Amino acid sequence: MPCGRLTTVDAYDGIIDDIKANKILGFLECDIRTPEHLKEYFSEMTPIFKNTLIDCADESVIGHHMYKYNEARKQSRAKPARKLIGSYLIEVTDLERRRACRKRREESPLGEGDRSEDHLRGRRFGNRYIPSGTGNPQYYFGEKILIYTPLLKWYLSHGMEITKTYCFIMGSSHKAFAPFMEAVSNARREGDVDKSKAMIAEMMKLVGNSAFGRSGMDMSKHKEVRYESNDKAIKNKMNTFTFHGLEELNDSCEITMKRRRLNNKNPIHLSIAIYQLAKLRMLQFYYDCIDFYFDRSDFQYQEMDTDSGYIAFSCEDPFQDCIKPELREHYDEHKYEWFPRDYNAEVAKFDRRTPGLFKEEWRGDAMVSLSSKNYICYLPDKEHKVKISAKGVQQGRGRNVDVLNPDGFEAVVRKRITLRGTNKGFRLERNQIYHYLYSNQNSPQLLL
Repeated sequence: MPCGRLTTVDAYDGIIDDIKANKILGFLECDIRTPEHLKEYFSEMTPIFKNTLIDCADESVIGHHMYKYNEARKQSRAKPARKLIGSYLIEVTDLERRRACRKRREESPLGEGDRSEDHLRGRRFGNRYIPSGTGNPQYYFGEKILIYTPLLKWYLSHGMEITKTYCFIMGSSHKAFAPFMEAVSNARREGDVDKSKAMIAEMMKLVGNSAFGRSGMDMSKHKEVRYESNDKAIKNKMNTFTFHGLEELNDSCEITMKRRRLNNKNPIHLSIAIYQLAKLRMLQFYYDCIDFYFDRSDFQYQEMDTDSGYIAFSCEDPFQDCIKPELREHYDEHKYEWFPRDYNAEVAKFDRRTPGLFKEEWRGDAMVSLSSKNYICYLPDKEHKVKISAKGVQQGRGRNVDVLNPDGFEAVVRKRITLRGTNKGFRLERNQIYHYLYSNQNSPQLLL
């Protein structure tokens, strides 16, 4: 993990060799691409993850099926939106560039007369403007991408090419958070053994996750809330450049103000490194494990998240029956680099909480994936065995069972229809309890 004071240096001759030799650790700002002869190899899972603007009016981008579906929606057609996708290279479309420039100009604090290229391109880091993280301008312009060196080494070892280097953010290599990681893992192991400690185990899971979330928190969105009852004071607040919003209460007003000064002291490089290490592990699992030991005719990736993958195999017990015969001995020798040890129950339980190892989470016969975090896995020949993810739609206690079922998900795909679920509950607001009821749709959206 990059620790200490980060320093930015210009790229120099031999920087790639130093990265390969583990002489430096940090983030390289560069242009990278997939050579033509490797595009077939990377075709099933493109190696570069990026956020980009998807033009729903372009059939070549979203595919024939989703284009026809979107056109049939008429007035409710999906609009161009930014999506996380896989790519062969960092590239930019004219639509993407125009929208990015327009947005940056509208939001620019430099005014109409000073729209520098550096200001449009990224945030200031030291004496340079560099992009940093998901959602920043490098995904708009496509000229630069910031890559953590362990992920960069994997790209280079698998044949990808760096066409240009810009700068390098250098840190010191230390395992500063190893004790913290072990504390979280051990607490979860104790919860598996002793059910009386299950609550502590769940709490430590939240603590571990919050460490990542807190380090990557966008403090520029933080607001200050003030309460005023004097009309003159309210008008003065509304006329300041930090005014954001106002809500009337009984005898006063709740005024939301943007912060005049931001002390952005979060170690955002930690969250960036963690995310890129997660991408690295998922790429390693696909290409160095699954794609290496299995023929591509025997498996198909259905969906992937930050730390999980849903795979369809051609046989009931793939790791016994589908491994390439010439690699069976190699797999038996190296399988515990990917999966928990299974030669006795005690070590199997221990390894289930070891970060970086892959565990079987669910097994079924069918899966319908509509969009990100919107899918169902099920066993057609058995009842009540389903795994559902429907972001924004309430589940459990019999809620929305008429929508969240295999027939409903299949109908969305086959009949190109939109299903709606109903969410209801109570909310406490301004010392009053409100009962709410609203509908949320379950549709394909953009299926890439």
